[in-house]
Amino acid sequence: TIGGTATSTSSSGGDSGGLGVNDAEEGWVSVFAPADAGALDTSNGVSAELNGSGNEAYVVLKPGEQSGRDSAVSIEFGKGIIDTFRGKKIVINIQARASTDDVIQMSVGCDFAGAGSCQRTRFGLENQVTDNLLSVQLDDVSPEASGSISIVPDIDGKGRAIELYSIRVRADEETAN
Repeated sequence: TIGGTATSTSSSGGDSGGLGVNDAEEGWVSVFAPADAGALDTSNGVSAELNGSGNEAYVVLKPGEQSGRDSAVSIEFGKGIIDTFRGKKIVINIQARASTDDVIQMSVGCDFAGAGSCQRTRFGLENQVTDNLLSVQLDDVSPEASGSISIVPDIDGKGRAIELYSIRVRADEETAN
């Protein structure tokens, strides 16, 4: 397992945190946007419901009543994206918030199909959109297939929902150049 670091920061301006026009200029590549909600693998007891529209769109991820603490939704991390960043340290930004006023513990894990992985990492989500950042070193090998990011929306097992706004990736600025 390739280790990484994690941080969580509030998005500025109180907006939805969706991908903006400047993302490409800043080097961000979209891994998931709410319009991709139908591509989520919810076979592990988590429901996914698209809400809002345009820049205000998000997906509500809610564990089922019988699903338990380890119920995760899986999101494809494309082979082409992994190949683009192979051999580099990357930053993954998961923009999300709690759907209630309570802090909800979300966990994230990733598997990059032979090019690395990240340890399960926990984030405390509040009722404002936050940038939940993971820093991961990818191996300098071609991925065997597409990878995945797994999100457990409520690791406390209380069935509380989170709102997912986007997942994006870029090369870590500290190691660029």
